[in-house]
Amino acid sequence: MRSSFLCCCLLLACVVQLSSARQLRQNGRNLVSSSSAWCRGWMTNVESGNIKGFKNTPVQCYSTIRKYMEKGQYLVDLSVSTSEMWNYVSTIKADGVSDAIMFDIDETLISTAQIQAQFKYGTAPFNATYYDSQQDTLILPAMPPSLDLYHKLKAAGWKVILVTGRKEPSRAHTADNLKAVGYSDYDLLILKTDDYTGLTAAVYKSMVRAKLEKENGYKFRSCAGDQYSDCLGEATGERTWKFPNPMYYAA
Repeated sequence: MRSSFLCCCLLLACVVQLSSARQLRQNGRNLVSSSSAWCRGWMTNVESGNIKGFKNTPVQCYSTIRKYMEKGQYLVDLSVSTSEMWNYVSTIKADGVSDAIMFDIDETLISTAQIQAQFKYGTAPFNATYYDSQQDTLILPAMPPSLDLYHKLKAAGWKVILVTGRKEPSRAHTADNLKAVGYSDYDLLILKTDDYTGLTAAVYKSMVRAKLEKENGYKFRSCAGDQYSDCLGEATGERTWKFPNPMYYAA
């Protein structure tokens, strides 16, 4: 009797396990077939660096990315990133002379989302000429968590170096835009000159940081950008920071 009872219990346990496994598989299939769930997974893998080199975001992800950018989650995620960066950097006492942090500009300090929205957040074909004309005309807004971080860093004695992929002819408007939205006392603003034509963002920014350390005496302690390429290569400091951006990829 006892052995029969044990056999029944084992059989019941197997049935429950099989049922649970079937339910998990079904739930997985349902999630994969859900466009919004798949798109959230796609965005997560962009941020983790598993998805690279894309020219456009998936067309079926437009509504998911739009909701992410416009309904608040984007700023929440950015706020977490900037808070964690401050938590780390605030443990380092800047010397007020050479200790520096590099920032990218677009989607790092200021937002081009209103232009990106015209390209359906990356799901529609990109027009570089139109984009540049808008970027050089509009006063684009600061990203509040980044602006707060920026002022904390300046108050703590950090040298803040801005290195952007924007071209040198855009210097005047870029400086005006930065000043208009609260970034007025950075230490250097570096735009891409003809010397760096044809180089990827990663190579260009690495060369700039290395040159600034060698020729200007800066010591980069940290680096932040919305692309992994912003902080690859030389002179990135002890720790780098990737801010969220599901809209485009730059190598």
